This record gives sequence, C-alpha cells and structure tokens, in this order.
Amino acid sequence: MILSDRDIVEYMRIGDLIIDPFSRESLQPSGYDLRFGGEYIMDDRRYKKDFIEIPPGKYSILSTLETIGLKNMVGDIKLRSSFCREGLIGSFGWVDPGWIGVLSLSVSNSSKKSVKIRKGERFAQICFIKLSSEVEREYSGKYKWSKTPEGSKRDLK
Repeated sequence: MILSDRDIVEYMRIGDLIIDPFSRESLQPSGYDLRFGGEYIMDDRRYKKDFIEIPPGKYSILSTLETIGLKNMVGDIKLRSSFCREGLIGSFGWVDPGWIGVLSLSVSNSSKKSVKIRKGERFAQICFIKLSSEVEREYSGKYKWSKTPEGSKRDLK
C-alpha cells in the first residue's frame, strides 16, 4: 500500500515516519517532494553552497534537506519530472525500514547544458510503501544517521 497525503501526516503523528523539516508545500497526493540540502559531492570533493550547478556529463551526490526516518515501510525515490526533462538521471536505492538520516541522491547530467538546483528547491519525490508485516530486522548499515551526503563506503580490500 502506498501512503496517501493523509496517511503520511498520520504516520508522522504516530511516530512511524519522520520528515524533518516538514513542509506542507512538499506534501503530494501520494508522496513527499524532497528538497536539496545545499551539500553535495562532486569530483570527490565536498561542497556546502546555496546551489549546485551540474555541468554536462558530470555526476554528483546531493543531500536532502530533510531527515527521513522509516518504520515498517520503504521509500521509493524518483527525480521530479522537470529535472528529468532538463537531462538529469537519478539512481536511487530503496530507503529501508529502520533508516534515519538525510538521503544521499546520485544524479548525472546527460544534457548539453548545465543544470542548476537551488538549496531548498524540490528536486526529487519519495513515496512511502507500507510493508505487509513488521520486519524481523531493521536497517542498521553504515549509512544510517547520515547528516551529510555520503559517497560509497564499500570495503574494497
């Protein structure tokens, strides 16, 4: 079951969902628009700015403004269509039950023009899918509690 706007508000009220800071403007009929948090990684360097400009052919990892926390549901993320129409391509994994932190979202610019995203601008949407039963084991991986965008933490030894 995908949560509706009413469900999202109710699940936040009972504590099964955290969206902080929450904005009513970002609440959609079947999801929530995530805003750019102003921090990103590009060319293995970290930045904290009021905007990001992604040049053609470049890849970046963006942080969300929101901290997201999930209990007994998963999050599915998509780029907002305006950014897809400008040439951005996003690659996002599931947000697992037990996750809490800002999200690190990977985007690439496939167009011939730079794409600019301002801090606080809505650039992706997350929909929340309620699980059929309680999970046996919540997410407890190395990215939990992220406060900034995170690159890969794979052990390459």
